[in-house]
Amino acid sequence: MIHTLQFRLLVAFILVILVAIGMGSIFISITIGGEIRQYEEYIDQIRLGRTERLLSRYYFDFGSWEGVQPLIEQMGSLYERRVIITDSSGIVVADSQSELVGEQYKSDSPSIPMAPRPGGDSLGKLYILRNESESASAALIKALNRFLFLGVILALIVA
Repeated sequence: MIHTLQFRLLVAFILVILVAIGMGSIFISITIGGEIRQYEEYIDQIRLGRTERLLSRYYFDFGSWEGVQPLIEQMGSLYERRVIITDSSGIVVADSQSELVGEQYKSDSPSIPMAPRPGGDSLGKLYILRNESESASAALIKALNRFLFLGVILALIVA
C-alpha cells in the first residue's frame, strides 16, 4: 500500500498543503503583528502630543503646575497608562499613580519636553509609560495567532 503511486501522491499532496498553509499562517501572523504594533506606536505618539498640548495649555492658563494632579490621574485612567510630569529640574510635579510626587525622576523611557516658556526655559518633561500588564495589541496578536492555528488545523482536517 505505501509503495503505490496513489499513496505517494496523497502524502505529497498533504505535505504541500501543510507547507502552504503553515507558511501562509506564519507570514500573516508576522505581518499582522507588525502592523498592530506600528498602529499602537502611532496612537501613542498622537496621545503624547495631545497630552503635551493640553498640559502646556494648563500651565499657561494657571501659571504653575499647582492643581494638575487630578487632571493627570484622569489621563492615566483614560489612557490606561502611567502619566508623569516633571519640572525642568526633574522633580515629579504630578503622577497618575500619586507615588512619585516631589521625588527626583530619571527614566530611560521616551519623554516629550513640554512647550517652552516665553523666556525659553522648558516647563519640564512628560512621560506616558505603558503598564506592565499585557497590552491590548499583545492580546489581539495572541487571539489572531490562536485563530490562525485553529484555521490551519481545520484546513488540515478538510485536506
